[in-house]
Amino acid sequence: MRCDCRRVEVAELDADTLAQIERIYIASFPPTEREPFDALVHDARRGRIALYRAVEEGVVQGFGVTLALPIQGTAYLAYLAVDSSRRGAGVGGQLFRSILESPATCHGITALVWEVERPEADAPPEDPKRRRITFYRRQGGVLLEQVRDFQMPNLAPSLPASASGTVPAMLMWATAGPRAALTRAETLAIVAAVYRVGYGRDLSDPLVRYVLSTVDADDSGSWEV
Repeated sequence: MRCDCRRVEVAELDADTLAQIERIYIASFPPTEREPFDALVHDARRGRIALYRAVEEGVVQGFGVTLALPIQGTAYLAYLAVDSSRRGAGVGGQLFRSILESPATCHGITALVWEVERPEADAPPEDPKRRRITFYRRQGGVLLEQVRDFQMPNLAPSLPASASGTVPAMLMWATAGPRAALTRAETLAIVAAVYRVGYGRDLSDPLVRYVLSTVDADDSGSWEV
C-alpha cells in the first residue's frame, strides 16, 4: 500500500498528528542529532523549514524536514524518519522520492543534500550506519566523497566534559534528474551552506574552516563504505 506523502503546514495538523511525528522523531534520532521538537514546530510555523509526512490509513508512518539552501534548486534534508514498525516496507523510499521529485510541492527543489553518520571502517553490512547509507544509495543518493572529514555539531542540550562536540559524519547528495557532477567550488559552497543554514555557523567558525580544508583539491574521491 502506498502512503500519502506530501508537504504539510503545521496549521493543518491536529495535536495527535504532531504527537505521532514527535514520537517518531524522538525514537529515531539520538540527543546529539535532535533539536527540541517545539523548536522544529516553531520554525515550521514561521516557514523556515518545510515539513513532510507520510500517512497510511490515518496514521503517521514517517516524516521529513528540509531547509532551503542559498544554492539554486538545493535543499538540506535535516531529518527523514519512519516509524520503527514500518521500516523495510518502502515508506522511507516513498517519502524521500516525494520530497525530491515533487518540485511543485518543494518550491523548485531539484537536489537534496544531507548527513549520515560515518560507520567504523570495520563495521559489518548490518551496522545501522552502513544500512542507512545503503538505503539512500537505493534512492539514488551518492556520497560526497571529496568532503573527507565532515563533522556534525553535537546538538545535545548539555554535554559532559568528556563528550565530543561533534559527530563524525559524511554528506550525501541526490538529484531529481540528470545533473553534472559537483565541482570543488560547488562542494565548498554546499558545505558552507549546510553549516550556516543547519547550524547557524558561518565561515568564521573553526569547525567550518576545518571541514572546508578537508575537501579534496580535485574532484576525485576514494572512500569505500
